[in-house]
Amino acid sequence: MVRKMKRHVLLFIILVSMLVSLPFLANHLTASSDIVGSSGLQNGQSLPSQQSFSPSAEALLGAGALWAANGGTRAAYVDLYDNLAADPSPYMPADYLPLKNEVISLLESEGLTVDTFASIPANLSQYSVVYLEAYFACEPANEPAIRSYIAGGGGVVLWQGSICYLAYYSKTMNTGQDLSGVADWFGASYYVNTGGASYVSEPYPLGANLTGGEQLVTGDGYSNAGIQSMSSGSQVLATWFDGSTFAFTHQYGQGRVYWQATQVSGNASPPVQNPPPIQNPPAQQQGQVYYSVEPVAIDPMINVNASINGLEVTFPPSATGQNFTVEIHLRNATDANVPAGVYGVEIHFDFGNILNYCKPIGFTTMLGQSGGALSGPLIYGLNGFYDVNGNPIINTASYNQATQYAVAAATSASAGWNNDDGLVAKITFEIIGQPSQALNQSAFYSQLRITFGDLVGISGQEIPFSLIQGTLQIDASYPQAAMTSRARSPIGA
Repeated sequence: MVRKMKRHVLLFIILVSMLVSLPFLANHLTASSDIVGSSGLQNGQSLPSQQSFSPSAEALLGAGALWAANGGTRAAYVDLYDNLAADPSPYMPADYLPLKNEVISLLESEGLTVDTFASIPANLSQYSVVYLEAYFACEPANEPAIRSYIAGGGGVVLWQGSICYLAYYSKTMNTGQDLSGVADWFGASYYVNTGGASYVSEPYPLGANLTGGEQLVTGDGYSNAGIQSMSSGSQVLATWFDGSTFAFTHQYGQGRVYWQATQVSGNASPPVQNPPPIQNPPAQQQGQVYYSVEPVAIDPMINVNASINGLEVTFPPSATGQNFTVEIHLRNATDANVPAGVYGVEIHFDFGNILNYCKPIGFTTMLGQSGGALSGPLIYGLNGFYDVNGNPIINTASYNQATQYAVAAATSASAGWNNDDGLVAKITFEIIGQPSQALNQSAFYSQLRITFGDLVGISGQEIPFSLIQGTLQIDASYPQAAMTSRARSPIGA
C-alpha cells in the first residue's frame, strides 16, 4: 500500500483555468498542488485502518500461504500489530489488531499452527512458512537470512510493501522500488503504485475456489501495491486493472515465495463491469480512453520490437550514444467516448528505473500544439523534469538530477477537446551504456511507465481511462568475434 505522490493537482488547475467562465468548479478545489518524490513510499503517509476483508482475496491469500508451506504445518507470522506495539511509529498509527486476528484465523483455517512475532525470529528453520507483514520488521540485514531460508526449502509470504524494506533500510514511508537486488529469490524486479480493481488471472489458482476473471478487491486510489518486471519462472495469479501483478508465486532453490498486494478492499471508485483481458491487448479494442507510452527510435537506431509500446536495441552496433524518444499519447478520447470533451490532463512519467543506461536530454510538452491533446489557452500546474524529491529541474543545460517528467494542465476554452489521438509529451533520452556479456551481464529490460495519471471533464469530473505502459530492452554486447553468428536483423528484413 505504497503511496508515491500527492494527487489531484489537476483539479486545482481546472478550478483556476475555469474561474472566468465556470465558477461553479470551486466545489472541486483540493489542497494539494505539488508532487513528491519517486521513491516508493511517501513520507508522512500511513496505512489506513483495515476495514473490509475480501473473501475472494482471502481465499487466494490462504491458498498462497499453504502453497508456500509446501506440506508443512507451522507458520511464523511477523505482524503489524505486535511490531507497532513494540516500536510505535507515527507513520502507521492505525489499529491493526483486526488484521492480525483475521490473518491468524485465515492461516489456521488452512491447517497451519501460527506463532506471532513483533520481529523476524532468529531461528526460522523450525517453521514451514514465514509470513512477513510488518514493514519495519524487515531490514536489509534480514535479507541474507530470508534468502538462505528459502533456498534451503522454506516458504515465505510477503505482503504489500514489505519486500521493499528487505531491499532498502527505512523506518518511514519512503523506500526504493527497484528490487533487482532481491529479484533472484523474490521473482520480480520492480514495485509500483497502482489501484482500481484486481482480478484472478486463471481459474482455481493454487486450488482456491476462484474463477478466471473473478474480482478480488478494489483499491483506494492509486496508492496500492503492485509488482512489475516479473522474473522467468514466476507465475502471475492475479492482476490489477492496469496489468500490474496483484499476486504471484516464485520458486528459489528448494523453497517457495508467495506475494500478494492485499486482502482488503478500499474505498475506490466503482469497479469496471468487465475485467481486462490477461494479455492486456491494445485499449482501442476495449473501446476505452487510454494513455499510451510509445518509445520511438531516432535514426540511426533500429527498433526490432514490433509493438508500438516496445523498444528493443540490439548489438551490433553499440547502443551507446544513440537516442530515442518516449511519446505519451492520449487515445480514444472521441466524441462517442467523451461527449463533453476533455478539459484537463495530468501524467507523471517516472524514468528513475532506466537511469543506469539512459539519461534524459530534453522534452517537449505537446498539449495545445498541432497534433497534441487539449485546445485553447492552457494553464499549467506541472510541466517539466523533476528530481527524486519532486523538485523542478531549473537548469535546462543539465538534467542529471531528473528522475521524472510531469505535466498537469487544463484549458479555459469553452469547448472540450476530442480526438482519437493526441500527444501529451515527447521525452528524449540518450543511451549511455549497454550490458556486456563479457561482464556476465544479461540484457537490460524495464518498463517505461506512467506512475500517475488523471483526466477530467468540464465540471472536474473524473473521466475513466486505462494505461498501456511501454518497455525498453537494451541487448547485451558480446565479443566482436561472435558478431557474424549473433547479429540480428531488423523486423521485416
